[in-house]
Amino acid sequence: MKQLLKYILSQMLEHQKQAETKHSIGIALISAVAVVLINFASSTILYLKVISLLALSFCFVALAFSFLAVSARVVRVKKYKEPKQDINYMYYKDIHNIVPSQYILSLAKAYNFPDNFLPDNFELDLAKTIIGTAQRAYSKNKLFNLSLLFLFISLLLMFFSGLLGGLNGILF
Repeated sequence: MKQLLKYILSQMLEHQKQAETKHSIGIALISAVAVVLINFASSTILYLKVISLLALSFCFVALAFSFLAVSARVVRVKKYKEPKQDINYMYYKDIHNIVPSQYILSLAKAYNFPDNFLPDNFELDLAKTIIGTAQRAYSKNKLFNLSLLFLFISLLLMFFSGLLGGLNGILF
């Protein structure tokens, strides 16, 4: 059981690293978009300036979510659930809200351990670490999705602002 739990922990740590990497790339992309938007906001045309500042505000919200996710270390789960029958015990979304002691018992049942299996303290600590890491990975990915939404809105406004600025240069 200890080897299985160590392997699952390594998988959860990979999920967490992947989420943090996505945020780092997102922060760089958001910063690049913000630089372009600041250039658009310096325009003398009022509607271009307003759209650019609106897009810039969405950009800063996306940046705030990304920085919040990168710095997040503690996640509090308000409601734990009983493990389902058909969950993937190595996927953070499936196990992030399971009680660690229930997780290890359902894992033992799913992998056909003897019926009289009782986890020792080391295995319980590993299960707590696995669930905690899964909770952080889940939280970071959820914040990434929010950050991506605000970045997308910001990009749409930036392209709209650039289009209006280009049309303004052609037509007027």
